[in-house]
Amino acid sequence: MLYKKTSYYVKKHFAEHVKFKHTLILLETESLKKTYLLNRLFYAKYALHPFHHPDTFKTLLQKILDHAHLPIVFKECQTPHSAGYRPILALVHRIEVNVVYMQSRLVFYYTNFIAREFLHATFAPYILLETPFKDKSNKREFLHETHVHIDALSILMTLRIPHFKHAYIHFIYPTQTLYLTKQEEIILRALRTLGLGVMHSKEQIKQRYLELAKLYHPDTSTPSSIYSQSIYKQRFLEVAEAYEILKCL
Repeated sequence: MLYKKTSYYVKKHFAEHVKFKHTLILLETESLKKTYLLNRLFYAKYALHPFHHPDTFKTLLQKILDHAHLPIVFKECQTPHSAGYRPILALVHRIEVNVVYMQSRLVFYYTNFIAREFLHATFAPYILLETPFKDKSNKREFLHETHVHIDALSILMTLRIPHFKHAYIHFIYPTQTLYLTKQEEIILRALRTLGLGVMHSKEQIKQRYLELAKLYHPDTSTPSSIYSQSIYKQRFLEVAEAYEILKCL
């Protein structure tokens, strides 16, 4: 109910906002209306559960109001008692999505649930494969993947417009021209296959490989269809081949 009321209020009084399926992002910079909204939401959340010391309440509220210039994320919660799905009111700086071209598809790497909802809202017909959030191996900072068909490239290239920049979805394209040797190109391609960069350590590379290998291994994965099963198998082979190259460095 609080989410519905907040959503209605934001749509009515704030011009700059972005709405996904279960997420609402308020983008307007600091203003009296925004300060009032934050104050009321904070009070609604904690009024019935006062802190042991009244100064704690004031300190936390002031901390939120001091950052009122940041975008605010309102996360809808229809089943508050279910595991992994809880109400969220958070201040967000920026969300990064790394886009890599891989054979006949594009792979998006990200760690934030908002990026997931953004990709579903934008590329739903083209999604081929993605790491499940409910998987136990997906820790808090797990680097998630969403694979989309190459036909989505035309849509991707039109996203550089103010509406999506305001949503604080920041894409990272490997567009810089690099003059590499053949061996360096092989290594860079292997790192991108795992969704990693050149600054990652051997331990991080191994950890990422083990997580993905477990996720996509034929004995542990549970693809929803025969088609996705073939993609899982292909992804597992790609991950294994990439690690075979990187573990010898």
